Amino acid sequence: MLQASPSSVCKFQCFTSLLLPLALLSLFILNKKMGKK
Repeated sequence: MLQASPSSVCKFQCFTSLLLPLALLSLFILNKKMGKK
């Protein structure tokens, strides 16, 4: 692992770790809504 800038890497990891579950959750909810129709 190469460390370009620790702060930006930490921010990126925090961002993705927050965004990924949210994206999956929204997809799951969307799928359920589409299935109910």
